[in-house]
Amino acid sequence: MNSVCKTLVMTCDPDMAQRVTGTLGKSPAFSTNGTCRSVAELAAALQRTEAPAAVVDIDPAPRGVLAELEKLSARFPRTRFVVLSDESSQDLLLAAMQAGARHLLRKDAVEQDLADVLGRLIQSDAAETPRGAIVTVLSASGGCGATTLAVNLAWELYERSGEATLLVDLDTAYGGAGACLGLEGTYGTADVLARNDGIDPELIASTSVQWHENLSVLLSPAGTDFSTSRAVDWSRMDMAMEACAVGNRFTVIDAPRVEMDQAACLAGHSLAVLLVFQLNVKDIRIASKAVAALIERGISGERIVPLANRFETRHNMVRLADAQRALGSVRVSTLRNEFRSAIRGLNFGQPLSQAAPRSHLRRDFQDLAGELHRQSEQVRLATARQS
Repeated sequence: MNSVCKTLVMTCDPDMAQRVTGTLGKSPAFSTNGTCRSVAELAAALQRTEAPAAVVDIDPAPRGVLAELEKLSARFPRTRFVVLSDESSQDLLLAAMQAGARHLLRKDAVEQDLADVLGRLIQSDAAETPRGAIVTVLSASGGCGATTLAVNLAWELYERSGEATLLVDLDTAYGGAGACLGLEGTYGTADVLARNDGIDPELIASTSVQWHENLSVLLSPAGTDFSTSRAVDWSRMDMAMEACAVGNRFTVIDAPRVEMDQAACLAGHSLAVLLVFQLNVKDIRIASKAVAALIERGISGERIVPLANRFETRHNMVRLADAQRALGSVRVSTLRNEFRSAIRGLNFGQPLSQAAPRSHLRRDFQDLAGELHRQSEQVRLATARQS
């Protein structure tokens, strides 16, 4: 960094205030721009001067402070919030990320790590690399077509943008995306998340398997070693998602079998969350519960897109209108039923743009990619205006 980064501090603990200001005062790259005792005081200080960074002590009531911080981070998107707590559980980390914090740091690591954490955040912003869009694909049941959607959507987004696109395979049971494309590799998602050092775009790129020019796949543990598939360390997923977004214009995450807390973690980074289901009672019930669970975890319903796959205008025992009523306010979209085209793509390890380029299903994938591309451009334009 070429200039001093003025940082706001919020804590009601005088000892913690002294520790933070003392730590930052030892670095020539930082200076404190005032200490606040509450979120209201912090908001007023940011209103006067939108500091590039703020260190927020969320104890002794972390959930309450994070609820207030979520509103604050939306008002001041250019400020990077680092939160401090005695606790560092995965649940609290997820809540902090959903509230807009960029890092959760244990208080006993303030003197050792705070300056480095802030330095990485500010340097990342100074690079002025536009953040790419992430799209997460979830499923309401096995075999509903989520992986087929993820693979084809990644391809269509790549063709539309012509820029670096990444497909992340988080199917830890089967490695469906990698298997669909016939890809194999030695390293993948589990290796990225197991790194003790930082996770950056270069690490993501070097670990991924190239599919086609600027289109790559980050394989799941099942895709790198099926017989001894490793679990994914979700505590570092937020860092990995940020690296994916910085290094790629689009990142599509195939996550068909994740738990709801994990789905919410991915959704918190995503432009859109596509929830794939079929028009049957079981899938609709599960999809309805999944939508409610995501909203309960702070994900806006506007970002959730339930997709009724293999849709036919006739011969459906359950109507689309029935699914819409069950899913409430989120709008249900459809993907047409062209089973033979989809199977052809799977058998040949190709996207439908190659296996069945004139199929109606391919056209649906193109339309969906076009809408997501349009939304991402709007977000980029709004971000540029704020800068």
